[in-house]
Amino acid sequence: MPLRGALLLGAAAALQAPARVQTARKAAVALDAGRRDFVQGVGAAALAPAVLAGATPAGALDVKRWSQVPLPVSTTLFDIAFDTPDHGYLVGAKGTFLETLDGGRSWKPRVFANLDEEEEVGYRFEKVSFKGGEGWVVGKPSVLLHTTDSGKSWERIPLSPKLPGEPSGVTALGGSKAEMTTSTGAIYTTTNAGRNWKAEVK
Repeated sequence: MPLRGALLLGAAAALQAPARVQTARKAAVALDAGRRDFVQGVGAAALAPAVLAGATPAGALDVKRWSQVPLPVSTTLFDIAFDTPDHGYLVGAKGTFLETLDGGRSWKPRVFANLDEEEEVGYRFEKVSFKGGEGWVVGKPSVLLHTTDSGKSWERIPLSPKLPGEPSGVTALGGSKAEMTTSTGAIYTTTNAGRNWKAEVK
């Protein structure tokens, strides 16, 4: 699910992983000495007895380690990916494409040189993925973008009109390799930076 307007930033580069951003249903339960456990949805009810008994659930997130980060946009956000612990991207509706160089503490808008400003606003960038300096972005209307220099420059990869459905997901595998899924459930892989795609599941 999308986020709007702000981002939660965890200490010690918590944004480095996982790569996917989802809206969390906030359920915080106070513990002794001001400690809190951050859980989602029905998990709060399930954990309540243990919390009241003073037990700390294994793997629970400490709310004190998270802080809200203001963003320079109010558009809906769909995905986040980091290339290094400090360098990452956020993508979203209305051409939203933000970059951080400080582990997510601040974000600045970026533009794609090969998309004019009016055209870019019409895109909804839904997925971004990075591995080893190589990155991919997919969006709607159907668009696939690729970088080999950690996002300094981007290339628009042509998509075949015969592609079943629209690109719905992309995973960077490094070394000019990637996996792309479509809205019809098809899965394609490339080993040459998107010049050719092989159908793995049609």
